[in-house]
Amino acid sequence: MASGTSRFVERYAVAVFAVCLAVVLVIVGQVAGDDRFSIASGVAMGVYAAIAWVGGRTGRLRFLRGEYDEREQRFDHRALYISSTIVGIALFVAWIRDVINGEVGTLPMWLLLLSGLSYAVSLAFFSWRDRA
Repeated sequence: MASGTSRFVERYAVAVFAVCLAVVLVIVGQVAGDDRFSIASGVAMGVYAAIAWVGGRTGRLRFLRGEYDEREQRFDHRALYISSTIVGIALFVAWIRDVINGEVGTLPMWLLLLSGLSYAVSLAFFSWRDRA
């Protein structure tokens, strides 16, 4: 049986993290002088924090907090695969555009390099861990 502290962390960690991220985004927007960004990001993360806070009552809201069974975990892996593929294609297209324009060392190139290296390292790690 889980202790009181671990149950609290399990239930509210995502909501507290979302509130902290909302505060950081609002501060960043204010420092940049962009009030619309501050308001939009604060409201979006605040809504997500509220959903995560009350998320224990329904299955879909629990899913947003990261609490799910094996079947729902398959859904999460599929969604992650699709979204990462779309982001990868967008980065690749942006990198090709930069190469055509004669720009080298741009953000899309570094993000593609980082994503490829992180994938290779995690694949090697999980393959090694599975054998041990």
